[in-house]
Amino acid sequence: MLFPLSVIFGLLISVLPVISANAAVSTNPTFELDASNPNSLATSSPVYWYDLVSNRSIFGTLQNSPTYSNTDGGVLNFNGAGNTGIYFEPAAIGHATNPSGNMTLEAWVKFTSWGPTWNIFATRWFINLAGGGVPSDFHFSVKNNGGNRQLNIYTTNSTDVYGTQVLNLNTWYLLAFTINNSTQELKFYINGQQDGTTKTGVTRTANTSNYLFVGDPRTACGACSFNGQMSRFRMWNSALSNQQMLSNFRSEGSAFGYSTTTSLTAATNPNPRYRTSNLLTATVSKPGRVTFFQQGVVIPNCKNKVATTTATCNWKPSRRGKIAVSASLTPTDLGFVPSTRAIDFQILNRVSARS
Repeated sequence: MLFPLSVIFGLLISVLPVISANAAVSTNPTFELDASNPNSLATSSPVYWYDLVSNRSIFGTLQNSPTYSNTDGGVLNFNGAGNTGIYFEPAAIGHATNPSGNMTLEAWVKFTSWGPTWNIFATRWFINLAGGGVPSDFHFSVKNNGGNRQLNIYTTNSTDVYGTQVLNLNTWYLLAFTINNSTQELKFYINGQQDGTTKTGVTRTANTSNYLFVGDPRTACGACSFNGQMSRFRMWNSALSNQQMLSNFRSEGSAFGYSTTTSLTAATNPNPRYRTSNLLTATVSKPGRVTFFQQGVVIPNCKNKVATTTATCNWKPSRRGKIAVSASLTPTDLGFVPSTRAIDFQILNRVSARS
């Protein structure tokens, strides 16, 4: 039997993999590295770190032996004393490793010791491994600012732009920046939330001469490099919105120590009765607001209940038989990830007839 080309094409599309290694990241990147994904980084003597979006056709060379570890799902270990990193060859403007103008960059990183000044973990500034620097594009680092380590960027036209939050050692962070060349605005992000005010008058100029470095594999700046671990690295050829950045963090934060928990109990568990009031109680690990659902629909008067440790809801089951009830926490501190707990109840007939 012959099928129209449109049908065949549709079947092909339906079996293509999700672009992002983490399907929960709703904003598909144009470039993505993931140490926890064997399709991106081999776990046995890795030589290259492969881009997932291009189906491994773009790859970077590991320099000075960054090593793989299966901790935290899979990471690369960078030793600042050895100037370890990954380098991607110069590419055309608009290539996945060379966004044309507007851009977003984010990476899950953990610092294990600080360099005296710079801690560069991403840059498109240099034209060779020796550190030649003409033309320039951007440095992204955590830099010593009066004894505090804060996000820092250099771009084509701006030097020493800092964030405000002080970063700590041995803590996983999702560190990011966005640049909108049209409005000349730069934003820093830590764990999906904007760090400091929007910086104005900041732009970058893409070029065809510079390498993309992940880490800092240069041979000539021992005081500049990144000493720690990296799990994931992504770029977009656009400036993502605040909500998109928060969504990216929430989709992955649980794996890096930012999870919350929500438990759910009913006063008459496990046998609530139809049209009979039952007290639902949600116990949460972080303060926030809790919403209760029956079969995915908000239970009346049970939305956004303030919870320090618990929230309650008076619930009358509206049907008999098996029914799913859930409680979802949105933590007050957006630096933690929402959580949901669901329970299936068998709803019994009421004891007495309805009056």
